[in-house]
Amino acid sequence: MVSRTQEINEQQQFNFNFSVVGPLSEFVLLKLFSGKGEMLARQHEEITQNLPRGLYQLQIFSNEKFEQKFIRLEEDLRLTWENKGSFSSIPADFLRSTKNYYQNAVNQWSQISTMDNMEIRDNDASLFLFFRYPDEIIKGKQENVAQSMGWRFSILNSNRKVIYRLYNETNIKEDTHDGWLAFHAKMEPGIYYLVYKGNSKSREIPLYVFPEWQTQFYLTFKRTPIFSTARVQLVRQNNHYGLQEHETIQLDTILTNLENGIYYVPQSLINNTAHSKWRNPILAIAVCYAYLLSDEETNDHLFRIMLRNIEERILPLENASDLQALRLLAANHFGDPIPHMELQEPCMFNVGMRAFIEHSIKHPDRITINDMCEEIISNLHSDSAWTSYRPLEKSYNNEILNYSEQIRILETFQLENNPYEKIIKSLPKPKNLRLEDWLSLSITSQLMAKKESPVTTKSLALQFQVTQSMVEHSIDNIKNELINNEQQNFLLDRNDLTEDLKDNIYKIIIDDLDNNIL
Repeated sequence: MVSRTQEINEQQQFNFNFSVVGPLSEFVLLKLFSGKGEMLARQHEEITQNLPRGLYQLQIFSNEKFEQKFIRLEEDLRLTWENKGSFSSIPADFLRSTKNYYQNAVNQWSQISTMDNMEIRDNDASLFLFFRYPDEIIKGKQENVAQSMGWRFSILNSNRKVIYRLYNETNIKEDTHDGWLAFHAKMEPGIYYLVYKGNSKSREIPLYVFPEWQTQFYLTFKRTPIFSTARVQLVRQNNHYGLQEHETIQLDTILTNLENGIYYVPQSLINNTAHSKWRNPILAIAVCYAYLLSDEETNDHLFRIMLRNIEERILPLENASDLQALRLLAANHFGDPIPHMELQEPCMFNVGMRAFIEHSIKHPDRITINDMCEEIISNLHSDSAWTSYRPLEKSYNNEILNYSEQIRILETFQLENNPYEKIIKSLPKPKNLRLEDWLSLSITSQLMAKKESPVTTKSLALQFQVTQSMVEHSIDNIKNELINNEQQNFLLDRNDLTEDLKDNIYKIIIDDLDNNIL
């Protein structure tokens, strides 16, 4: 039998306060659970609750770190937790990865060109690259490494012509003892491509240079480049590095959140970004991406102003793909009409590329993606907040596939093609495109099973996060394999998988033809 004293003790409320201290505390997510596993509170930076006596669980999420604490509450309790720095390729005092010899090198070579006869003025646009090891000790332990960190790296212009090679000593400054390399050159505004042709880790990364801004790219090595550590920011020429250190660590956190699909922006950062002097516009772009991808609506008016300022006053390069992606996401977020757009060059932000892919599927009459960007999409990596992909080949496959091929496939399958035969000549031809086998193989795997719901190019594009024309091209590849003379044994095999595959492909063909007729 429960005593009166025990009842009073269980009903008694205690004040519980848990707060985070240290830089970037506003990004730390706290979740409080009861002893039964029921979530009682979910807040950033601080939780304050009046709770009965008992056992509680607190989860702490900070950047890539996770901690769990069990708390026995028997009296008023106030606790603090210090947010500690983590690793970043960008030097900043808060981060454990920062070493003076790296920060000093950045301070020096971001102010002047690494090429002896090149002057960079305050109103010039330029590109600054900085490669580093975690520290000189780790650098010293590496064996069988290239003599220069710039080995296999080159920079291409918008026409995809090599303009700099980073293993050329006249273009760079390098310290092989401490383990860093710097490149800094004046550039015309526009898009450039950083290409690494490694044996197994080849990458290409698009970088935009904006008028009167310095684009900075940071990358960490451990024998070879670790592309997931890539970081980009924009700063004014000859701006003292320490002035934007706080913005640097905020940017690093936002990028990590974007990479992990977390679209939270603290109100304090929104206010600072909206009213700051725009010392690092990449931070503003990242904040806009995170907000527009969230369900938050409180600051919609403020973000309309911010987006207009970014385009008109800060980065007047209207064709930059990330600015186009923000326009697209803004229309979707604010409920405005979706604009007509074509993605002609890759975005720097991976989420920008994903936005174009998804909206090209949802709004194919308004959002299109050119051949080069479709090839990029088929080779995208997902281990970074930045767009990176396997380097593009110099030429495309010249084979042209058209809708008349569909009738031949239908006939091969011994399926009726009327009434579509009469309208084949009026149908548009799909784009030329060379794709990797992964998409065709994945679609084949999907189609070799009975489907309860209809399978369409749109549903497959959404599933694999590619464009519809890429799915159409893969379907054509599969059909060609089915009718190829070298695959006759496969065609004659009447097993259920083969029949399901052919049946599903037929349904997709009919669906596509119906859509084109309409």
